[in-house]
Amino acid sequence: MRLIPFFVAFFCLLACVKKTAPEKIFNSSLQLGSTDNITTKSLDKVVRGAYRIPSSAGVDIDLDGKMDFVITGIRPDSGHANFNPPIYFSISSADSSSALCTSIGTYSTYLSHAFVQAYTSSSLLHNGYYTYHTFEHKLPNDTLYNVHQNLVELATKRKDQVLSRDEVFLTGSLDITGKCSISSTTISSTPVLVKYNIVVDYTTRRLVNPGDEIYLGVKLTRNNHTLLGWIKLYFDYNSALFVKETAIQS
Repeated sequence: MRLIPFFVAFFCLLACVKKTAPEKIFNSSLQLGSTDNITTKSLDKVVRGAYRIPSSAGVDIDLDGKMDFVITGIRPDSGHANFNPPIYFSISSADSSSALCTSIGTYSTYLSHAFVQAYTSSSLLHNGYYTYHTFEHKLPNDTLYNVHQNLVELATKRKDQVLSRDEVFLTGSLDITGKCSISSTTISSTPVLVKYNIVVDYTTRRLVNPGDEIYLGVKLTRNNHTLLGWIKLYFDYNSALFVKETAIQS
C-alpha cells in the first residue's frame, strides 16, 4: 500500500514534464524552383539604373522584416559627357549572415576594335574609335588580350538545378552584369568633326542577357541553422532587372 503514493507522485511528475518539439533538420541541398519544404514569395520589384543615379531594391529572403540582400543598378560616369558605360547591376549582402553562391573559373578577355559615328550636334560630327577589352568576341578578328585566373563571380543557375551547402558561398558585393570603365581622349578636332579614341575595359563577365531568367543561390544563418534559398531574376530588353521570387527552406 505504501507504493501507491509513490507511483501516483511519479506519474504526476511525468505529466508535468514539458515536452519539447524535436529540432528541425534542414536538407543540405534543394532543387531550384521546388516547393518541397520551401517558403516562397512572389515579387515584382524592378531595378533600373540611371546615369550616376543608382536604383536599388532590398530583398528579404526569410520574411523577417529585415533586408538580407540589396540589388543595385547604375550607369556610372565615364569622365566623358558623350560616352558612358552601359547600366550594370550588382548584389550585396546586408550582413555576414547572408551569403551568395559563387563559382571560380579562368576566363579570357579579347581585344576588339570598332568605329562608331556617335552623333551629330549643331552640324558637328562626333566619331568614336573604340577599343574593347571584353570577355566576348565582338568581331572575327578579335585577339587575345588577357587571361583572368581564379575569377570569382556569382553562380547563375536555372530552374530544377540543385543548390548544395557544399558549394562556395561568399558575403559582400558581386556583379550580375558585366562591369566596365570607359576612358576617352580627343584625337583631333575641327569645326565640323571631332574624333575620339575610346577604351572600354570590362573587368567582370556579363552573367545575364536580355530575356534571361536566372536563379541566384543564397545561404542564410539563422539561430545556428543553415538555410538555403534563392532569388529569381529576370532581365528584360530595356535594361531593367526584375526580382520575381524569393525562397528559403522552412
